[in-house]
Amino acid sequence: MQQEKIHSDILASAICNMSAGISLSNDEKQTYDTFINQNEYLKDIRIDSELMRMMAADKPAKLGSWSAFLEKNKQRLEQLEQQQQYIEHYQLRRKPRMHTGYKIAIAACLVALASILYHWFSPAHQPSFPASGTLSAHGGGRATLVLSENIAIRLDTVPNGQFAQQGNTRVIRTGTGQIAYQTNPNSKNEAPFNNSLMVPRGGTYALMLSDSSMVYLNAESSINYPASFDGNIREVTLVKGEAFFDIKHDKTNRPFVVITRGVRNIVLGTTFNISVYDNETRVKTTLLNGSLKVSSGKQEYLLRPGQQSVFQKNTDLLLPPQYVNTDKVIAWKNGFFTFDGEDLRTIMQQAERWYDVKAVFKDNGYFLKEGIHLSAFDRKQSLNTFMQVLSIDEKNFHYKINGNEVIISK
Repeated sequence: MQQEKIHSDILASAICNMSAGISLSNDEKQTYDTFINQNEYLKDIRIDSELMRMMAADKPAKLGSWSAFLEKNKQRLEQLEQQQQYIEHYQLRRKPRMHTGYKIAIAACLVALASILYHWFSPAHQPSFPASGTLSAHGGGRATLVLSENIAIRLDTVPNGQFAQQGNTRVIRTGTGQIAYQTNPNSKNEAPFNNSLMVPRGGTYALMLSDSSMVYLNAESSINYPASFDGNIREVTLVKGEAFFDIKHDKTNRPFVVITRGVRNIVLGTTFNISVYDNETRVKTTLLNGSLKVSSGKQEYLLRPGQQSVFQKNTDLLLPPQYVNTDKVIAWKNGFFTFDGEDLRTIMQQAERWYDVKAVFKDNGYFLKEGIHLSAFDRKQSLNTFMQVLSIDEKNFHYKINGNEVIISK
């Protein structure tokens, strides 16, 4: 305990000396570097000693740089505090927490920053600190709409209101950021106007079809559909990815059909979820409410609420429906990750799509044997926080984030 206290005192001294522009002793430098290297997520709050020396020399020309430095570190420290609180929310077996002395050292860093700020800036020149925003850049309404004329439109660049016309159907962007199709009920399109909506990695998007049915697309998903339903059937194609459907009952009882790879789903009015990702071997259709008929070739099943049908891509076999945890299935739509015994490879497939990264497993991942349980992890949290929560469940792996790669090893 005494040794840990000495170690913490040296660390605090190192941070304060760097803040004052004083050269570090060998012990201070070694202690500081060891601490930062052992706590990788703190690397981006390293004290910029060159900036400190500029301040000590009282160079007014560098005030803008100093303000930006303070702002960056304050935002990051606030984010780290939120992430730490979020991680502690999970009742998992944890690795030993950061020693109290380390927290004191970080506090000393903040005190040093505050004292320099007070000394060198008058109230009129103190930099303002904006409130900490979202913890990551993923999420939000990022998608591309391709009209029948083969014109591609990035939807995060269009203003609210009407931005396109497809025959007698208006295409608008609503105040909530989704797109909606509004058709004149007194006329019909002379020809079909087929549109496509594509959502990239790290995004989600909501779409209101011309019959007021809602479609919510998960990351790395795409769907083809007509601008208006003018025939005796309402049909769309989920090309890839995952989508949640909330289908409105049609006054003329026209069925709503969703085509996926090898599977035909027929409904009247219901809510259901379909997952058909390219890198997964199964097409999963899950019914929440109403009734749903799933067919493939001569195989056909009528799903009850709470049941899921599975189509095996490699064998073209449609398995009998089974009851599943629907909250887990649609967790993505509500902004969460939820896992119940999945292996790490399966979990990282979702992480790759959401955080737009590539998971690299060392030693072929043979050391990964146990399933992981995680309830309602907020997808707005950062990739590093996500990996921390997985790893503190004392599973047999370590990770390192290197650019857009997550390297997982024993």
